[in-house]
Amino acid sequence: MSVANTVRAARSSNWKDCGLSLAFNLIGALTPVWFGWFLLRAFSRHPSVSNFTGHGEFAIYSAALLSPGIYIIMKDEKYPAFPGKYLLGLPSLVAMILATGFFAAVTTAFLEPTPILNLDQDFLVLGTVVLFCVSIVLAFTITLIDAVRMQPDFVAMNNARIATLDSEFDKLGGRK
Repeated sequence: MSVANTVRAARSSNWKDCGLSLAFNLIGALTPVWFGWFLLRAFSRHPSVSNFTGHGEFAIYSAALLSPGIYIIMKDEKYPAFPGKYLLGLPSLVAMILATGFFAAVTTAFLEPTPILNLDQDFLVLGTVVLFCVSIVLAFTITLIDAVRMQPDFVAMNNARIATLDSEFDKLGGRK
């Protein structure tokens, strides 16, 4: 089954479950950002977005979102195979490498005793936030496809059972 067909086959319960899972992941993963913002506000500071995006934080969040999805895609499942294994796996791996690169750039730039490189903060913020948004879409899509492919197709199972029973009945001479 293709990625598009698998997504179309998703039930409303699949969408709801995957949406709730993603919401819990985002709320939990971003708790340091929310808590930090409220803490700074409590101390009469006026934090900006760059306070929470300027050190590669969203690269780490992206890696945390992508890792389970990469496992789901790459795990050895004989049946049913993951639809779009390469279509979703390759961008996930590239995004993981980009997240690693962004964070490595930040840690390299801020090595002690003096910074070695001059970091382009605007590029870092834009790059990691865009990467985070892409990671959200990939994580949701992978989770949705996995939920659909792992749910049993009761209609097909029932039809197969009926066909087997019909065949067995015919062998016993039940139909003339």
